[in-house]
Amino acid sequence: MTDILDTANSLSWLSRYRSRGNREVAKALGQTRSNQKRNFLRVQLRAFATSRFPRLRLLPGLQGFFGLFHRQTLKFSIVLSIALFFSMAVRADEPWILTKSDFHRSTVGIDSLDERELIASPAGDTRLSIPLEEIVRLNRAAVSTANPPKLIVFLHGGDLLGGTPGDLKDEWLAWNCPVIGDIQLPLSRLRAISRSASPIGLDADRKEDQVMLSNRDVVRGVVAGVEDGKVLIQNGSDTVPIPIASTDSILFATTASKTAVSTRAWRIRFIDLSVLTVPSLNIRNGTLSFPLFQQKGTAQTTVLHHAQLSSVSSIEQVNGPVSWLSDRQPRVNEQVPFSSETTLPARMDLNVFGKPLRVGAQTFEKGIGVHANSVLTFPLDVSYKVFRTMYAIDTTGDVSRAAVDVRIRLDGKIVHEANNFRAFKVSPTITIELAGAKELTLEVVAAGPTDTQDRLDWIEPALVRTVEVRARLEPGTPATAPSVTDGAGGKP
Repeated sequence: MTDILDTANSLSWLSRYRSRGNREVAKALGQTRSNQKRNFLRVQLRAFATSRFPRLRLLPGLQGFFGLFHRQTLKFSIVLSIALFFSMAVRADEPWILTKSDFHRSTVGIDSLDERELIASPAGDTRLSIPLEEIVRLNRAAVSTANPPKLIVFLHGGDLLGGTPGDLKDEWLAWNCPVIGDIQLPLSRLRAISRSASPIGLDADRKEDQVMLSNRDVVRGVVAGVEDGKVLIQNGSDTVPIPIASTDSILFATTASKTAVSTRAWRIRFIDLSVLTVPSLNIRNGTLSFPLFQQKGTAQTTVLHHAQLSSVSSIEQVNGPVSWLSDRQPRVNEQVPFSSETTLPARMDLNVFGKPLRVGAQTFEKGIGVHANSVLTFPLDVSYKVFRTMYAIDTTGDVSRAAVDVRIRLDGKIVHEANNFRAFKVSPTITIELAGAKELTLEVVAAGPTDTQDRLDWIEPALVRTVEVRARLEPGTPATAPSVTDGAGGKP
C-alpha cells in the first residue's frame, strides 16, 4: 500500500499540468492501438518521470504501471519536450536550506556549484554568488526518502552505501548503488555489509572477519572473495561459500583505517540514506558530479560519477569554514558510571543510546551524545580560531531528575561552566576564542547524588576558522536553537 501511495504522490505533477491548461498531457496519455507506439511512449514516460523523481526507480512494479499510458507518438513527444522544459525550471527552484559560516540559515534555490562558488537564488531575489569559504551545508527543505536498501556497506570514516555487492577481487569490491550506479570500494575501507542500519558489533574490535547468519550462527575466518552471490570464508585450508541471502551481516576485521577526513571535502547524503564523502563536486543543470578513485586493471585512476540532484538530501562541506567536533577523532572519550560497571561512551551525531539527538520536539543532525560522568578531549590545530556549541539534556525518555555540571576547558583551564543544569532548556550559544590552545576538553559531571537520567547532548559543537563569527553570534538568539521552554515554564 505504501508503494502505491508513494507512486501516486510522486506522479501528482500530472494533475498540476492539467490545472495549468496543459490539456495535451491528458490527451497524450490516451490509449493507442499500435503496440509499437505504446512501447515507445512507455519508455519515454518512464525516462521522464524517473529523471524528475529518481526514487520512482526504486518502486516495485513500476514498469507495468507506465505501460498503462500510451498515445500517438508525435503528440506525446511534443508535450514531453514542453514538460521537460518546465521540469528543469522547477528543479532549479526547489528550496534548499543554506547554512553559512556565521551559522545563519536562508532558503535558496541551487543554480550551480563549482570549485569557486555557489550560484543560488534566494526567494524573491536575483541570483547570488556565494564563495565556498562561507558555505557550511545545504539541506533540502522537504526530503522524501526512497525504499530502504536491501544491503548497506559501511566504510571507515562514516560513509555508507545502500545497494548490492558484485564480485570482490584483487582487494576491490564492486558495488551497485541505485542513486550513483556502479562503483568500486577498496577492501581496506570496508567495515561491514549488513541488512540492518545498525548492525550488532559494528564498533567492536575484531581480529578476524565474521559472517553473522540469519539463524544467529557465526562463521569466522578471512573473507577471501565475493562471487556469484556468495561470500567465500577461508578458515585454515578450507574455503566455505556462504550465500549472501543467508546472512544478516558480514563484519570485517578491524584495521588501522579509522581516521576521519582531515582535508577539505564534501559529504553527500542521498534519499536512500547513503552517505558518501568526496574530494570535490560540481552541480550543473540538476546533475551532481564528483570524482572517486577506482581500480583499472593493476592501476588506480579517478573516475567521474554522476547523480541526479533530486536524489540528494544534503551536501556538507567537511573541514571547510567549520569543522564539526562529531566528525573529528577525540583523543580521550571516557565515561565513568556512578555505580554500574557498564560504561556509556560518547556517540557521534547520536544520543548516548544510539538514537537521534532530541531536545523537546526537535532533533539535531550534528552533535555528541554523552552520559555523566563524561570527559571528551580533542586535539586542536591553529587553523581554527573559535569553538562554538550549545548543549541540552537529551529528552529521549524520562529526564525529570536529570541534573549535571557542564565545563569546557582549554589546555586544562576552565573557560565555561554551568552548574546544576537541568532538562527542558537549551543553553545559549557558547563561543570561545581558542587563542592557540592545544586541546579542548568537554566535561559533564552528575550534579546530584546519582547520575540517573544525566544524558546531555552537545548540540552542533564546531570549530570555526574565523574569529568574526563570535561578534555575529553573541548578540542574538542562536539560529539553530530549538523551540523549547525553560524548566520553570513547563515541558515542551
